[in-house]
Amino acid sequence: MLSVLLIWIYMLFTGASLGAAALCMLLSDEQRRHLLPEDAPVFGIMIVTVYAQVFSLFSGVGAGANLLLLMLCGGCCLYLARRRKRGRSPFFIFRQANGAHPAKGSPPNLLFVLRVLGLLAVVLLMAFGTSRGYLHYDSDVYHAQAIRWIEEYGVVKGLGNFHGRLAYNSSSFALSALYSFAFLGGQSYHACAGFLATLVLLSSLRILHLFRDRALRISDFARLGGIYYVLNIYDEMVSPATDYFAMLLFLYILIRTLDLSEDASAAWDADLLAVPALLSVFLATLKLSAAGMVLLCLLPVIWLIREKRLGRILLYVLCSAGIALPFFLRAYYLSGWALYPSMFPDLWDPAWKIPELFVRPDADYIIAFGRGYSNMEAAHLPLSEWLPHWFSGLGGKDRLLVLSCAAAICLYPVSLFLRRRQAALHMAEGAVILSFFAWLFSSPLVRYGQAVLLLLPLVLFGDPVCLLWQKLTAGRSGDAAEKPASGTGMRILRMLPAILVLCFLLYKTVTLGSYIYRVRLQPFYLTQQDYGTYETYAYQLRGLTVYGPVSGDRTGYDPFPTCPQDMPGLALFGDSLEDGFYQELR
Repeated sequence: MLSVLLIWIYMLFTGASLGAAALCMLLSDEQRRHLLPEDAPVFGIMIVTVYAQVFSLFSGVGAGANLLLLMLCGGCCLYLARRRKRGRSPFFIFRQANGAHPAKGSPPNLLFVLRVLGLLAVVLLMAFGTSRGYLHYDSDVYHAQAIRWIEEYGVVKGLGNFHGRLAYNSSSFALSALYSFAFLGGQSYHACAGFLATLVLLSSLRILHLFRDRALRISDFARLGGIYYVLNIYDEMVSPATDYFAMLLFLYILIRTLDLSEDASAAWDADLLAVPALLSVFLATLKLSAAGMVLLCLLPVIWLIREKRLGRILLYVLCSAGIALPFFLRAYYLSGWALYPSMFPDLWDPAWKIPELFVRPDADYIIAFGRGYSNMEAAHLPLSEWLPHWFSGLGGKDRLLVLSCAAAICLYPVSLFLRRRQAALHMAEGAVILSFFAWLFSSPLVRYGQAVLLLLPLVLFGDPVCLLWQKLTAGRSGDAAEKPASGTGMRILRMLPAILVLCFLLYKTVTLGSYIYRVRLQPFYLTQQDYGTYETYAYQLRGLTVYGPVSGDRTGYDPFPTCPQDMPGLALFGDSLEDGFYQELR
């Protein structure tokens, strides 16, 4: 647990300094007033991940990568300090709970102190969960090995020929390798998913504004989904699984987009909306099945074209390319394909390209597995056959979520005519719907799209609920801006959302407390729970010593390298692992 906290402090410093500097360059002082403190580290994590991917193209991501990162962060701190010296806010200003700037030398008020104590409590709670828990099955199959390859060698040409799953390119592996600190000689830490989950939870807990101003917003429904999802994976976020990274960032992007759409002075600002749009491009590099959120890029581009701000359009296009290009370069070197295991588009034919003979079964297996089948032929079944089979195999809660999504999508056109809304809200809702269909028609395993299943009905049904709430709590003329009607009944009604949220938080606190009590004796208060250990055997593969599992397909982080089966036709370009692999069976 202590190791997790130390790594998070380092992540906060590097992420926040890079993120704050980048946002200062992109946005004006007035625009940054609409940002939240957690926006800087989230935006910075995106930059750090791109940096780690670029570094992996040339070398292993270890001590050298961290040293250069610290130098870059030092430069960002100097830049921010110079801005502050000139009287310009470097990013955001802490305010007391009542929204006023604390006078210089005056003590903070009690509510501000309670907020700080609550923040520390949440961080400690999340660090406890990140220090132990269920390590995802695939993490010991290939996540740990993929991270170790990046730590040791960076990108290795044709690595997917050695082990097909090592070609599953996700930018989260480079991020985990950068912050693993394996170069110190101890274990390889995996605390990044927990760090992102903490930022999402802190942002979601802003729903507590209901106890102060009683104003119900659509973003509150998304925040409710964020709290549920984070606490639902509390005992699993110790794992560096790509699904958690993608779903957590999906939640954050949607929450912040809804925040901006509900802010009258920010909802029409193309530069502000470009921030979640750039994050959506980053989301696609974490997991391609979440690429539907890239639809958020459309709105700021349209507005910038209308305003004829060609310079800004070029800037954001270059930023998007800078985010995506390292991902595609890594995919090219790992597999020879752009979107492995998909064979579309077929752009290149390098010597290390994984043959279709191996790619097609891999792609079919992922689709069939997500639809609840064990045979690869099921990937080609018609919709009328696989959809009922898939739905019948879902659990009760998952069926309810899918039915809620279907009902929300069917009723969504009706809600469009209820009132005139901001275009940003339409775009956010459209991106969630697109993400749902992208998940459903690719590999609809619930774990791959759980946050989408949660947020789609919450946001789409939350929209008319907010409209009804405004009418119920408005003055007699029906104008929500008018002073609300008074009376005991109306005061109770206005407190109802806060009461419901309180009940939900109390319930989750009890269930979370029960889990913490059960695992309290596990010895992970200083260091983090390590990857699993399994019985392996050594064998020679094309002159190299390789390790395979005695049973099953899990090997963990040690030993290295591991491959669960002999790959026929495998060949090496040179004498060492970093020279790369290719297939003679082409």
